[in-house]
Order: sequence, then structure tokens, then C-alpha cells
Amino acid sequence: MIENVDKLLQAKTLLSLREPFFSTILFRFPLQATDIVPFAAVTPRGTILYNPKAIEKLSVDQIVFLLCHEVMHVALSHSLRRGKRDHLIFNIACDAVINETLIELGIGQFIKGGVRYKGAQSRTAEDIYDEICRKSPTAKVFLDIVFAGDRSLSNGISGKSQKNNIEGINESGLKGIGRDPLKEAREIYGEEIEDSELKDIENDIKLALAEAIAKQKMLNSKRGNGIGRFLAILEDYLLAEKLPWRELLARFMTKFVTQNQTWRRPNKRFSDVYLPSVGKETHMGTMIVGIDTSGSISQKMLSCFGRHLFDIIEECKPEEVIVIWCDYKIQKIETHQYEDVPFKLEAPGQGGTNMREITNWVNKNAPDSDACVILTDGLTPYPSKGEEKVPTLWVITDKTADKPDYINSILFEMDD
Repeated sequence: MIENVDKLLQAKTLLSLREPFFSTILFRFPLQATDIVPFAAVTPRGTILYNPKAIEKLSVDQIVFLLCHEVMHVALSHSLRRGKRDHLIFNIACDAVINETLIELGIGQFIKGGVRYKGAQSRTAEDIYDEICRKSPTAKVFLDIVFAGDRSLSNGISGKSQKNNIEGINESGLKGIGRDPLKEAREIYGEEIEDSELKDIENDIKLALAEAIAKQKMLNSKRGNGIGRFLAILEDYLLAEKLPWRELLARFMTKFVTQNQTWRRPNKRFSDVYLPSVGKETHMGTMIVGIDTSGSISQKMLSCFGRHLFDIIEECKPEEVIVIWCDYKIQKIETHQYEDVPFKLEAPGQGGTNMREITNWVNKNAPDSDACVILTDGLTPYPSKGEEKVPTLWVITDKTADKPDYINSILFEMDD
């Protein structure tokens, strides 16, 4: 068991060093050991299950492949896209897309016995599912046709390969299967999702995707054009149903909330003794708010931004909020506590725009801040890649702004 844990840690470390997209999502969702799945699986809520005894027989590179395989189930929202389709058949279609994509990207080592289907990386799981059902109307008898070996990577279904792709499926010579090996896991970990939580799960996945794409672009992976095409597909998926800007803003900030006793604010029951507050308190450390005062931010726009910002500040409870007013240079700096909310925000309107000055100030004066949010029209010089030392979200008012790909940004929209 110790050897297995070491290999799993090695695989996670390799992902952190080499694959920012996959590691970002992997560490955003729970990883849970269980013996009820053959190798690994993903719950509809994004928990990644793995079988320690099964993966201890794999190499580190194979575990890397396995983890990335499950991450892609999360990233592509396969559990949420299944609808009324057969669980087992749809999972095989998803596996085909995932495995061919990872093989094309050169990530980890493919595990012999996993689903292989030539060209699946350029298709959707729904399309492959429909093709399987057209060519094999009796549904669960198709598996020997699509398997390249003795086991499915995430299903662990036995069978001997007869063909290496889906072409030419017919009823003769097909062999059925006995059971769905993930049925027990679905029953234990919850297959059904209430409508009230569905949107939250979808948004969590999309936010993780947006963050992962941004990190991959920031590190400028040199593995070739394959990753670029892959990211473009995911970005199209993200843009198909855009998250509201204020929800993205809230989720960006609440990522940095911790729940601990704080030594920064004295207990009010003691006048001359500096003690932490009793009990645990949800809070952030320092938060930076940078505001473009070049004249492009109207008072109406600032009021709309401030209304949602203040709601989030009251929820996150930053130890301090530093507000930086900037046009072509920094004009004013204010410091507030979350108890000051709502404090006054105003846009006096000045000359040119250089929001890079905010980044320079933060790097020099507040490099340990938890987060920075900059409200701007986006028509400004930007920091160079890797220059931002504090996690920064750019809230941009002009959709035509020519921003670099590595900038983490959302488009500001006025409330109706």
C-alpha cells in the first residue's frame, strides 16, 4: 500500500510540473479511495474515485494517464450530458473520446485494454453513442467490438478483442456482458442530481475549466498544436453557455476564503490583550480592488460593480481591502475593513489608461495579498506573462478590448 501511495503522489507531482490544465482541475475536485470501482470513476458531483489495490499494479505514467482520463470526464461534463442514455454504452463512448485525445496529446501511458476508436478525439461522445446504437440495436452486445484488449480503463469489463474499431458492427459473433461494474458506485455515491444543485455543479466545472485553460496558456506549453486545438474546443464549450460575470467574480474571490482563527483582529472583550477571536471565522487575507479612473468607467457602471463587490466582501470578510484608483498612474489608495461595506466608490475620470501600474504596485507593496480584482475598459497596457505575483481577475467593460490570452478576465455586463 505504501508503494501505491508513493506512486500516486509521484503521478500527481508530475502532473503539477508538466500538465497545468489537468492538474488544476484534478486539485479542484475531491480524490477519494474506494474498492467498489475496478480502476477509477467520476461521480456526477465531480468526486474522482480510484481503487488503490488496482492502481498499485500500474506504472507512474499509467497512473498519470488514469488521472487525466478521469479529469477529462469532469472537464467534459460527461455525467451531466448523459441524459436518458444507457450508462454503460455512453461511458464507453466517452472513454473512446478521452483515450484518443490523451494519446494524441502524448500524456502519460495508455493502459492496455482501454477503449480505442480511431478518430474519436475529433468527435463527441453523443455521436459515437448514436453510431454504436445504430450498428448494434441490441445495445450491450457491442463491447467486444470496440475494446482493444481485456479491460476497459474505467469500467473493468472483461472481453476478448475481435476488432480495433467500430466499423462493420453486425449482430453475428457479438458477445453480451453480465453486469455494469459502476452500478454499485452510482448507488453509493449518488447518481441522481437535484435540479437545485445541477446549475452549481455545472458552474463549478466551467469555472475550473476557465482557470485551467488560463493556466495552460500562461505557461505556454510546447507540446505542439494538439493542446491548442483541445483548448479551443473547451473554450467553445465554455462560451456556449456563459456564466454571469458577477457569479464568476464571486467564485473567483471565494476560492481564497479560509476558515481559521485569526490573530489579525483583537477580541473586543479585551482592551489591552491581543487574542484571536473565539471560534472559527471564515475570512480572506488582503484583497486588492483596482479601478480604472480614465473616464471610461461611468458612475452608473461603478455602482453596479460595487453593489455585487460589496456583497462578496461581506461574504468573504477580507482582513483588509485596498482600493487603488488609477488612470495612467496611481491617483489614490484607500484601505478598508469588511465592516466598512458599503464604502464609497467613485470614478472621477482623468487621462490615459495604464492598469499595469496597479500590478506593479501590488507586486512591490502587497505581494502576499490573496487576490486582486481590476475593473477597467480593457484598453490598457497589460502585465507581461508571469508578471502578476498575486492571483488577478480583470473585469473588462469593453468586449472589443484586445487582451492577451494569458490574462484571467471576465466581461462586465450591466444588470437589467
